Amino acid sequence: MINEREVLVLVSPYEYAGPVSLGDATLVARTQGGAIAGGELYLGTNGSPSTFYAVDALTGRVNFKEPLPGHDVIWAVVVGSDNYVYIGGTNTGYLLRYKPDEKVLENLGANPSNKWIWDLDASPDGRIYGSTYAPGAGKAFVYDIASASFADLGVVQPGQDYVRGGGVSGRYFYAGTGTTAHLFRYDRENGEKTEIPLPITGSAASISNIWGYGGKLFVAYGTSLLVLDELTYRVIRQIDWLSAPAFDGMLSPPSPYNGTLMYYRNKNTSALWTYDLSSDETAPAEPDLALPSHSWRAANWMRIAEGPKTGRHVLVALTNEIERILYDPIDHTIEVLQTQVRPSGIEVQSLETGPDGNLYMGGYQGAMSVYDTAAGQFAVQEKEPHQIEGIGFLNGKAFFGLYGGAVICEYDPTKPFRMGDNPFVAYEIEDEQSRPFTFAAGGGKLFIGTISGYGQLGGALTIYDPAAGTWNVHRHVVNNQSVIGLAYRDGLVYGGTSIWGGLGIPPSETEARFFVWDVAKAARTAELKPEVPGFISPQMIGELSFGPDGLLWGIMWGRAEEADSACALFAMDPLTRTVVKSRVISEGDRGSAWRPFFLRWGGDGMLYTTIGRRLLVFDPRTLDSRLLTDKPVNLMTLGPDGSVYYTQGAQLIKLQVRK
Repeated sequence: MINEREVLVLVSPYEYAGPVSLGDATLVARTQGGAIAGGELYLGTNGSPSTFYAVDALTGRVNFKEPLPGHDVIWAVVVGSDNYVYIGGTNTGYLLRYKPDEKVLENLGANPSNKWIWDLDASPDGRIYGSTYAPGAGKAFVYDIASASFADLGVVQPGQDYVRGGGVSGRYFYAGTGTTAHLFRYDRENGEKTEIPLPITGSAASISNIWGYGGKLFVAYGTSLLVLDELTYRVIRQIDWLSAPAFDGMLSPPSPYNGTLMYYRNKNTSALWTYDLSSDETAPAEPDLALPSHSWRAANWMRIAEGPKTGRHVLVALTNEIERILYDPIDHTIEVLQTQVRPSGIEVQSLETGPDGNLYMGGYQGAMSVYDTAAGQFAVQEKEPHQIEGIGFLNGKAFFGLYGGAVICEYDPTKPFRMGDNPFVAYEIEDEQSRPFTFAAGGGKLFIGTISGYGQLGGALTIYDPAAGTWNVHRHVVNNQSVIGLAYRDGLVYGGTSIWGGLGIPPSETEARFFVWDVAKAARTAELKPEVPGFISPQMIGELSFGPDGLLWGIMWGRAEEADSACALFAMDPLTRTVVKSRVISEGDRGSAWRPFFLRWGGDGMLYTTIGRRLLVFDPRTLDSRLLTDKPVNLMTLGPDGSVYYTQGAQLIKLQVRK
């Protein structure tokens, strides 16, 4: 049996030209966070990298923009008491500050808590409070503007990853946790910390925003809302996300014309609604006013300085699609206006070659593209659907697995793109599932592996039978583990797992497993650990693929005899389920705990992989290998002519084959 530890250099029958960028693959104009003040919109775009913009709220003109290297998504934007704009990203922990009068963006340094900043809130006495994420140690921090100094407020709730949202009201800073909900109050004068009991305390929810208006505290958890008396914390109103008045996660401040009315977008109808502080009633604004079906990311009142409405106050809202919405409460009109923010490249999240030889891609937090390999150009570049984690193919159709639950969209490449019609939502996998990262097809059926949702363990194998019109979901095929690798042959599905489930909960198991599922019996018929010499404990197994030699090939990551972080490439006899070839490699990285390591078979008989998140090609007979690029690679596929395609950030890269 072959089992080599040292990497041998492969002499490939193919040579490749140098890497060529084919341009940004997935494009959107989208934001996750913003603020509105001084007649401007402030936001960071989704992108690779993100870009900070200051946009004129009335004209949509870009007044300032600057790339934010190291950042891909900006959730946290707030205007401080000094009228400067504070920005927090999701990778570096840096707090940035934009000075509108000088048009200067500066870096204030890394906060002392965590690298991922979810939310920023400003107090009137010159402080900026930050809410952060880190596994098991979600913290909050404060930045003092006058002294230019940070202070770490510590772990908000032990064991909780997320301090997802905060808020400042009066002398208090409030911090909300997830994926198990807790609300804490910090006295901003003496630092005393007090937990505020809620109806959702201890439940599987994440508190995402907090506002204080009119003596009441508004606590958002997703698109549900609690309204509390801020003196007693008595619950005045609870609006569930499934109820008729459900909001989309954002509230406006009270109207300057009627201090009891606050406005929001109704999640269910996309109409403008009001919350009355005096009666605690919700109702549609009068007359009925329709809004775009895009979530609000910021809302504030602005006084018009010139033109026929000079002196009038209008409500300005910024949507996640970077639209401007202007509501005039005097003449009851709504204007939906675009900005001059153009689509930019976002990190590619998924990449597969379709049966038509074209490349199908999804972006991180949005976008879908198709690259025509014969024409050498992008045939489709759309801003939707939402984040595609994995892509599969069956009967000439493409199936996209969307994050945000586990939504499966079906797309016919022979028909024009029209979101909602093509692609359309074919099925939503329930049973607390999320992130469909792996697909396989065979026997006229489609097989999908998913991760459990936030704060949950136990992924699922879902089987779609188009002939019968059925979707069957089998959770806990391996107890408390996620399904990240799939292959099919002769009525059997072969699968691999990850010990990790949704964010916000540690694994309960210590080793990943290989399993066999009998489709006809709808039952698991085997579960085992692949025995690879020198490899001790797998924690991820996937992807899996049948080779031309009839063996089932796979990659696993975990602990080896010589390294605590190592990968193993192995080939298994599918009948005896014994490993007949393997190689242990300690170079590289685990990367994502959910995304499988890709395996793709070339026309040259070679096996191309992303083992260790590196692009390596193996000779399956000898397991000699060759590194094709020295850059980390998460996504890779092969074109019809044998060319290798991979991604770097937003860019699609091609290694042209030279025969």
